[in-house]
Amino acid sequence: MKEKNIPKWPIKLLRQVYSEHFLEEIEGDLIQRFFKDQEKYSHNKARRKFIWSSVRYFRLGILLRNRKYNTPTQINMITNYFKVAYRVMFRYKAFTTLNILALSVGLTGALLLFLWIQQEFSYDQFHADKQRIYKAWNRTTQSGKTAAWSSTPRILAPTLKEEFSSIESTTSVAQWESKQLFTVDNTRLLKTTGIYTTADFLNIFSFPLVKGNQNTALNEPMSIILTQSFAKQLFGDKEAYGETVTLGESGYSFEFQVTGIMEDLPPNTEFKFEYLIPFKFLESIDENDTFWGNNNLSTYVKIKEGVDIDVVNHAIRDIKKRNYAKDPNAEVFLYPLTKMRLYSRFENGVPAGGRIEVIRMLIILGICLVVIACINFINLSTARAQRRAKEVAVRKVTGAFRYTLILQFLCESLLITFVAALISVVVAFISLPFFNQLIDQQLSLNFDQVNFWLVAVSIIIGVGLLAGTYPAIILSAFKPVKILKGTFSMSLNKNFIRNALVVFQFGFAIMLIVSVIVINKQIDHVQNRASGYDKNDLIYQPL
Repeated sequence: MKEKNIPKWPIKLLRQVYSEHFLEEIEGDLIQRFFKDQEKYSHNKARRKFIWSSVRYFRLGILLRNRKYNTPTQINMITNYFKVAYRVMFRYKAFTTLNILALSVGLTGALLLFLWIQQEFSYDQFHADKQRIYKAWNRTTQSGKTAAWSSTPRILAPTLKEEFSSIESTTSVAQWESKQLFTVDNTRLLKTTGIYTTADFLNIFSFPLVKGNQNTALNEPMSIILTQSFAKQLFGDKEAYGETVTLGESGYSFEFQVTGIMEDLPPNTEFKFEYLIPFKFLESIDENDTFWGNNNLSTYVKIKEGVDIDVVNHAIRDIKKRNYAKDPNAEVFLYPLTKMRLYSRFENGVPAGGRIEVIRMLIILGICLVVIACINFINLSTARAQRRAKEVAVRKVTGAFRYTLILQFLCESLLITFVAALISVVVAFISLPFFNQLIDQQLSLNFDQVNFWLVAVSIIIGVGLLAGTYPAIILSAFKPVKILKGTFSMSLNKNFIRNALVVFQFGFAIMLIVSVIVINKQIDHVQNRASGYDKNDLIYQPL
């Protein structure tokens, strides 16, 4: 019989499931039985029996017993690499401890820095309509120089909303830090942490109320919104919503009704307040500021969806010039809220950086800390290469390929990096309160977020590969013949690279030490230099 009469598609399916080790025997049995069936039965019946016999090999028990061995073999090899790496770590305890400590110190410093950097980038990014929120700025040219500043007149916000249809809402925010005495029964608190604003403030920004209606909470002149922590300070465990609080300032006292309780502000916002008072209160006591030359507060604007900000800026540019003849060069423009934290420094009327410059320096410093830790790992690994030369030689003689040796050494590096990363997370968690006190921030490690673990795994793999690749390539390249004969020695080229890494490592460390000393002396000089008067006898009395 001709082989072309054998059904092909069952064989193709079997080849997709079984490895060659089992397929040769299975395929041979099926073909042999097919030829016998052709002699005994008709050709069609033999084909049917062949197909049925092929289908029987797809039973679950046979599939699990005879599945392909490629994947399990790879998994077993990787598992074996980590077992060997674990044993090597305990065999060379001093080397392992030194490497883990060096990596953990570098990773801890980088982790704290990157937490700070992440916090800086997250400022006011939580607002629902952040891409449509802008802050109004003034710009004018005098003596050939252009200046820009973010304080604006009170009258600007209502005028923008009234005259320009592309603007959805506006609000004025004034934080004059005047001392105000809050009185509730026997509780008296002196506060300077409040702001005057308008009802649209709560519609523009995402500061949710736990009690009260955000659309009406600031509609009445004698209404006030308190944060949860401030409400607890005033009222204790008593319900504050709907209660009355007496507010005193400059010899006057007013009674306000608590029309809203706001969640405490998150740490990553430029706004710092504990209570909100509507501008309608000031208007009710004849303090309605309509003077265009009085730049004493901030104006925020929320534009409508789909509106081009360049078109809006072109339209509003001359609004102050039209209403304030004393400054014919005055211009008004809107600047994104999302850029206020990091890009708020202007030179000659245009953005020229800001805190982002400090952040860039911190990013470079964090990367350098990790790189220095990796260089330390590389130097230590290559320094003990002589001790592992015989191990490499024996492995190669017994049939190990170079790529398997590279994988082995990379697994050691990854395991050490994993242990160092765990230690660094623990140390960072313990030292975080002290670091927060140092930088005056409220940073936290968010273990419940998936992004944290994704970044952590990425850093472990990245650092492990960065620190382990060069030593793995160097160690796996040793010639077993020279090693076993006792004629092996490190080449001058490899020694040169290692020496260069050592010089770079110590050079960077010395630069950091010198920088810390210089900066510390500069700060000490500024704080203690002669000011021209006796600070101990100076009295300051605000009007």
